[in-house]
Amino acid sequence: MKTKLSFLLSWLLLFLSSCHTQSDDFISKYCPGSCTVIKGKLTTDGRTKPLAGVTLEVNWYTYSSPAITSNTRRKAITTTDANGNFELRFLIQDDELPNEYTNTSYFQVKASADKNTYLFCLGDNLLLEYTDLERNTTINANYNLPRKAQLVLQVSNPQAMANGDNIQSSILMDAGVSGTSYGCSVGAYLTAGNAQTTIAVAANEDIVIRSVKNKAGSQTTSNQTIRLAPGQVLQHQITF
Repeated sequence: MKTKLSFLLSWLLLFLSSCHTQSDDFISKYCPGSCTVIKGKLTTDGRTKPLAGVTLEVNWYTYSSPAITSNTRRKAITTTDANGNFELRFLIQDDELPNEYTNTSYFQVKASADKNTYLFCLGDNLLLEYTDLERNTTINANYNLPRKAQLVLQVSNPQAMANGDNIQSSILMDAGVSGTSYGCSVGAYLTAGNAQTTIAVAANEDIVIRSVKNKAGSQTTSNQTIRLAPGQVLQHQITF
């Protein structure tokens, strides 16, 4: 009984010592100088269609342990215009500057778009994340946020796979900031006992299925380009 009470008391003290604070720092967008600016254009459908009326916001997060304290500070908020253009302007406070001795804080840019409709490669409505933002910096971030489809990868002949054989597939998509080669990729590992998987992929743009077949110590690679419509579920078979 004493052990149980001691455990509950320790848990209660830990809970009470935990603290999360949340605040807004919108005044910093009026910084007289040394502003940090993240700007660009938000698009979809292979960068052909602007996304208007999407709310974007920048948050600064920090945490520490063992007290398990955390802080969220909303730095800027904006809405994309009719052409998908946006600008987020804010001043990085002293306690938000990069620290070479700790790695417990970061900035994130999130979008209000429906995550059931759009593909967020980083998850949780997250577009961008930075751990080393500096003052007096302008970041150009033309961002493609694809609409979502579903790709069902299947091994058509799993009986041909021996123990240790596998197929490693990568789905390469144009998502995220322009200027990066295949800004978003997801992978699948298929075996005789796990011969099917479903992956969320970008719609209304070409995506590449790159499959590496490992059979009895030898390896072969194949690429196939496909395109799916928004909301489509496509079964794609790979022969081993």
